[in-house]
Amino acid sequence: MNEAKAVLIGFGFAMIPYIAVAWGYSYFTEGGQPTFWRALGVLFVVRLFFEVIESIGRFLAWRFFVRREMVARMLGVFQKHEFPAKQYFDDDFSNYCARLLGGQQRGPNYMQQAHDIQSLLLYTAT
Repeated sequence: MNEAKAVLIGFGFAMIPYIAVAWGYSYFTEGGQPTFWRALGVLFVVRLFFEVIESIGRFLAWRFFVRREMVARMLGVFQKHEFPAKQYFDDDFSNYCARLLGGQQRGPNYMQQAHDIQSLLLYTAT
């Protein structure tokens, strides 16, 4: 299943409670269809408001706390496994891993360790 389809299915399941609440509100207030759409719109606006607040909180937490800890952990992994230093000053992580996976570096199973680090990063990114 591709990622867009999974997001759409998740959105569809998340809509069920919103539709149920909007329908219940319009049913008990005897407002009919206009009240249903108004209630659904209010629920969306409230959800958007809280999503913006949570996004700002996640951004600030990453910026001030989590990023520093994540970099320290990854640096500890590199030091523990005695990875070689990067060859170029402007070398980024993907180029470094590609060089390790390409087998250009000789050493204690760098290819397997590079695979492990990439899978760890993919796991923590999701």
